[in-house]
Amino acid sequence: MHLRVLLSLLSLAAAAAAAAVPVHAAGLSSLSGLSSPLHHRSLLRRNEEFQPLVTADFPHLLGIGRLRAWMAAPHDAVDPCADFYDFSCRGFGRRYAALANTDILSLMQRSNTMLIEQVLAQPSSDALSVSAAEREIFFTLRDYYRSCTNHDIITKRGFDPIVRIASAIVKACDARGASLPRVFGELHARGVYPVFRSIYSKVESDDPRDLRLQFVPANAFDVSVQTIHDVLADFAKAGLIGSGDGNLMDLARWVWDVEQEAIVFLRDLGKQRSLRDSDDQFMSLDELERQTSMDWHAYLEPLHLDAVKHVFLFANADNWISSFRGLARFAVQDLKYFFLWRLAASHYNKLSLPYHDRWSQEMYAKVVSTPYEDVPDKDLFQTNCILETGVHLNYLAGHVFVKYALNATQRAAATDLVQSLVSAFRDRLQTMDWMDEPTRKAALAKLDNMVRVVGYPDWLTDAQTVAEYHSALEFDPEKYFENAVQAQLFTDLVPSIHQLRRQTVDRASTYLGYPWQLNAFHLTDLVQIQINAGLLQRPLFSSSNPSAMNYGSVGMIIGHEITHGFDSNGYQIDRDGVRREWMTPAVQRVFVEHAQCFLDQYRQYSVTLSTGKRIPSAASRRSPRTWPTTAVSTPPTAHGGRPCHGRRDRTCPRRPDALRLRRPVARAGVFHFVWPDMVCGPRRPAHCVPRQQGYPCTKCRPRQRRRGQPPAVCQSVWVRCNDAPRPSVALTVPPVLI
Repeated sequence: MHLRVLLSLLSLAAAAAAAAVPVHAAGLSSLSGLSSPLHHRSLLRRNEEFQPLVTADFPHLLGIGRLRAWMAAPHDAVDPCADFYDFSCRGFGRRYAALANTDILSLMQRSNTMLIEQVLAQPSSDALSVSAAEREIFFTLRDYYRSCTNHDIITKRGFDPIVRIASAIVKACDARGASLPRVFGELHARGVYPVFRSIYSKVESDDPRDLRLQFVPANAFDVSVQTIHDVLADFAKAGLIGSGDGNLMDLARWVWDVEQEAIVFLRDLGKQRSLRDSDDQFMSLDELERQTSMDWHAYLEPLHLDAVKHVFLFANADNWISSFRGLARFAVQDLKYFFLWRLAASHYNKLSLPYHDRWSQEMYAKVVSTPYEDVPDKDLFQTNCILETGVHLNYLAGHVFVKYALNATQRAAATDLVQSLVSAFRDRLQTMDWMDEPTRKAALAKLDNMVRVVGYPDWLTDAQTVAEYHSALEFDPEKYFENAVQAQLFTDLVPSIHQLRRQTVDRASTYLGYPWQLNAFHLTDLVQIQINAGLLQRPLFSSSNPSAMNYGSVGMIIGHEITHGFDSNGYQIDRDGVRREWMTPAVQRVFVEHAQCFLDQYRQYSVTLSTGKRIPSAASRRSPRTWPTTAVSTPPTAHGGRPCHGRRDRTCPRRPDALRLRRPVARAGVFHFVWPDMVCGPRRPAHCVPRQQGYPCTKCRPRQRRRGQPPAVCQSVWVRCNDAPRPSVALTVPPVLI
């Protein structure tokens, strides 16, 4: 669906969903798993969150039952003073050895993902007895998911779906009097970003009242001339490049030259110390037009951003101006070949398998970006349809997830936990002897102004609001390409349109990512912490746990996010999210000295592998579960023999015999024995196994095998350990009702 049609449906929905305007989302990887009927009896008895079981005993039991299970585990073979990690993890690696290189967090992610899978797999009849808004959410999600998994139709359609967009690009470039900004707008309205992309929002570390259209560099691709030639040949076969356009190889060399200039542009921007280098980056739209001699109002029209008055140029204004002037020297009709190439780089991963594989191997593998942006470590489209649905339809899928995974009781307990940690941090701020009063007052003001989103924002559970916000989306279960482009456009552009209409930043309504993602965030610019509902699940959290268990697991994550507002970056951002010094010079000096103490101490750590190789401190920051059998040397203490945390010694923890459950629970003991759950996992000497061992590749794209055929072996030389065979567990789909 073209963006103009998509957005024409938004006028009524915008007003109704104004209170729920989110920011752009991002997503991470998730794994699949199996459920067990054992869980449902527990579900009915607990009347708590729905959480599918990955194995017969994971997630762990709740509360006292979990403590009993820990007490029953054989600890005598492990000396806590010699290996506290293995002692506390209760033989996790041995118990789940068949799951290969799997840790607790990845098992939790599987369980969370299974919930969405089971909801989308339910019969349509289960959705007919609920409200119209709930039905709309369910069918929108299901239609997208089904189109992603409908591999036969995707294969049959081949290259045809992209031809319509390519024809529109050629028509826009060949139009009489076509301007480059106008063509940029038409490209962005179709999800194609050659040179740059844009978003209307608050500039990082700037006044939240000063909203602007930010020009952000698009990724470039350091590919071969042959790769570009093959792409142009595809469009030539479709009749979009004629014989009169010239030799394809010559055109490919010319496009390659333009791509190399885009790489230089990116690398020049990357040399800047920060994305905000000078006040020259802030300008009016009229000033941008004057400096580039281009009509940038024409760019805004296809994106429905006509009301924009001010812009911000990422990292360095001079680089942007000179690049736009350089592009203006080319005829728009000639640039269409470069734009067709970028169309392929943007959307080949949404086509059938041959094009998807070319995109993955020849384009995505050669991506170039600035150091200010993270490039996802894996392709999203078609490789994991549940994750893809969650990322691009994050609020629709999020509404479904939190409905079953985090009930009011669980969320209230988590909110109390966050409040207790904030209060404890507040007490510490009030007693820090190295702070003077002006700094203490500013720190407390920032803490009091910190927005806390626990599990989800309130609007996410309002089916009417969520449905109306997404009412413009119309998916066809047999047209995956069009659905994927439409969903990507919605994620990229609609938040900017809503933000432009509102002209205010609502920190409490902002939600990043998708709720079942095992992550938490501190949004520095918004002075907000976000604790995802995916984290507030067993074994890390439950309202049935003793408080010491929750503090020892998920409490550590929450405390970590709180302190981000006051760390080496947060201390430079004030209570409103503006980069402004709020520490007095004297306190800043003490802060830096205290930070240096930790640097000095941790630089003296070293890790020795089972091979005898010693890893220096910079590498020792990796998670312990990724090391082979290791020995960590005892670091010399810093600052006159006193560790930075202020404790001179630590004694070996004893087995908490107080947990006989007939006596009061030893809270400190429970806290320390639960904490390792965050990192429990098998410590294996190898991260991959050779392909010739014949492990079935459970993570290969499903289209590599047909229904009824055995799993194919991965085409790559190495198979990740997570793809090793998993133990068989009975699959039971519970009656999850929408």
